[in-house]
Amino acid sequence: MNCYTKRISALSLGLALTLVTTVKAQALDIILDLGYSLTDTTGTENDPNSVFTFGIEFTPSENLLIGGLGVYVKGGGSSFPQDDVDVARSVGLWQVSSGTLLGQVTVNPGKDICQDDFCFARLNTPINIIKDFDYRVGVFYEDSQIGDKLLGFTPSQISFDSRLTLNTTSTFYNDATTLAYPEFEDDTSFRASANVVIGQIPLPTEIPEPQSIAALFLLGFGALLSKKL
Repeated sequence: MNCYTKRISALSLGLALTLVTTVKAQALDIILDLGYSLTDTTGTENDPNSVFTFGIEFTPSENLLIGGLGVYVKGGGSSFPQDDVDVARSVGLWQVSSGTLLGQVTVNPGKDICQDDFCFARLNTPINIIKDFDYRVGVFYEDSQIGDKLLGFTPSQISFDSRLTLNTTSTFYNDATTLAYPEFEDDTSFRASANVVIGQIPLPTEIPEPQSIAALFLLGFGALLSKKL
């Protein structure tokens, strides 16, 4: 192999590796089993203008795996669709009997998975929740930003998964300056903002785009030159 052939082979290999490793497309059509979804969007929405962890309490009717946690993200109409709102929020899941934090995530709308006016992040370790035990899921608001909305809806406007039962029509909260167990009950209102994903959230599929085919051709071309020369 002369020096020119070596250079061609090296060039084709370098281009191929660059194309294969950098040109990927993520499949985003992931359908999640949500803890609850909206059935009526005519309710009110309130801006969270104070430092609070807001949460709701539920009980599973069977043992379940929770694969992710999420937050309600409405955006500001067509100018700010939920997938473009990039405000990171901490969301946690607690067992009520002990107040133990079972897991937490940071949700980044616009980067994480969004569905039905919610955005979700995967738990590093999925959580097994136990039948007939009470749990609270809550989200921490440090300040109000575009996309932050608390659902001022009544429970009748929300459809819970048949495996989960909403325990009270109250909001639970904590005014600590960081994500904290929502231990206090506000029986004057119901504002839902945190949600759960039942089951494992599948990883996004990476699919090579057409440029990768060209990359594979370059790899083969380089190998052919090396073999013949």
